Amino acid sequence: MTEVNAMAEYIHRTSRDYKPFQKYGGGNATTGKELIETVGCVGCHMVEGIDEKWNKLNQKKGTYLTGLGSKVDPDWLVSWLKKPSHYQEDTVMPSFRLSDTEANDIAAYLLSLKNEQFADLQFPEINKKLRDEILVSDYFSAFETITAAKQKLERMSDDARTMELAKKSINKYGCYSCHNINGFEGDLPQIGPELTKEGSKPVEQFGFGQQHQVPHTRQGWLTQHLKSPRIWDVGVPKPFKDLNKMPNFYLTNEEIESMVLVLLGQVGDKIPASGLKNLNANEKYFEEGMRVANRYNCYGCHKIDGIGGKLAEAFEDQNFGPPYLTKEGLRVKTDWLYDFLQNVHPIRSYVKVRMPTFNFTHEELNNLVMGFTAGAGQATFAAPDRVVWEPGEKEAAQKIWNELACTTCHTGGFTKDDPQAPDLHYAKKRLRPEFMDAWIANPQSFLPYTSMPAFWDDGNGKLIPAVEGVLDNDPKRQIQAVRKLVQEFGYDTNPKPFPKNE
Repeated sequence: MTEVNAMAEYIHRTSRDYKPFQKYGGGNATTGKELIETVGCVGCHMVEGIDEKWNKLNQKKGTYLTGLGSKVDPDWLVSWLKKPSHYQEDTVMPSFRLSDTEANDIAAYLLSLKNEQFADLQFPEINKKLRDEILVSDYFSAFETITAAKQKLERMSDDARTMELAKKSINKYGCYSCHNINGFEGDLPQIGPELTKEGSKPVEQFGFGQQHQVPHTRQGWLTQHLKSPRIWDVGVPKPFKDLNKMPNFYLTNEEIESMVLVLLGQVGDKIPASGLKNLNANEKYFEEGMRVANRYNCYGCHKIDGIGGKLAEAFEDQNFGPPYLTKEGLRVKTDWLYDFLQNVHPIRSYVKVRMPTFNFTHEELNNLVMGFTAGAGQATFAAPDRVVWEPGEKEAAQKIWNELACTTCHTGGFTKDDPQAPDLHYAKKRLRPEFMDAWIANPQSFLPYTSMPAFWDDGNGKLIPAVEGVLDNDPKRQIQAVRKLVQEFGYDTNPKPFPKNE
């Protein structure tokens, strides 16, 4: 506890000043709870008290939101919800572009989550005698006599002793390995051992201590270590500073088993060149892009080429959830995606879940966009779309358009009815022509859940004419004609982007 007191005092004292830009004005907790469940918070967070349907997704990229009413300042919370990067410039937490009312409603719900036991805890006075003993016996006397160590202590003020123990403790436990802490910047020593060749480490080098019940094998030691890292100190006389420092992460048996499997595979064997995978240029770009997708947890909401997408799959009607990003680089134009990720604008105005605005660096943004493009084997820049009609083709396209009643769902710009599908006036700017052809031919091959009918598919993957007696009943010509029509009436601009809460 003495170390904890000292570190808490240090962190509090060295923290930078922060002035929230938004005042918490109270809100509707019930509405806030509904917003948490609908806008996309559950793509990263589990939240106390919400519908278990969402918590069962087991999304842990963000912290478990519980007891916040006993932990955080209301003004800080509503400012954080409005614009996370205002508090932490490099945060991976995105902005959902919440209105003042929405931010206050969500804050109202989160602040209603109390942990009375935590709130009642008192910050005790530091045990100064124990503090001084630790400094002398564990640190100062390491390179000096006890007498010299005590003299060094005597020359320090009471406050300096507490700060010194704090810094020694932070170094000892390697807190800076996970956290950014003022005063601990730069190239700091690695706190844990190198694990690159753990699977080749001789069993004799694993310290089993007095734990004779543990099988004396690599697998036995690693399994026990992950279950209870500090068990090896039991029954072994050690100075306090030399006790095992690894924390207990309370891993499940399944998590332990999977981690042990990986560690056992970390061997020192030299792999011949013939056994190595050499990535080509597109594969390298794709890997770099997907690292960004993983950092920002794009996989939490979206299914990307078959991976992730828990939130998307949780919707009863997936047309109202985050879209699958199957071959996204094949579907959308590179310049459109680059602009969209910086200036999010409406595509499906009828859904409640939101595409957030992320705080990408320029390098991350480039890597992500290029990753999608290269992953689909597409060129970065495409030739301008030019529509050239064959004789009678435009009239045929209009006939097909009318007979298939496309504006029943794609109402944007055509009727005043509520839309049930994206506004096709913006498809020209967003979608690659070759994808539009493939999509019209068989929408379900890209999005299995889509309500878009496969007019030209016979159900067995064979193309058939959607409208008889048009363009010689050639399904490919019919598809291309409809695509050309969409391109011709399409806009050369994107919709107005959402405000960014600047």
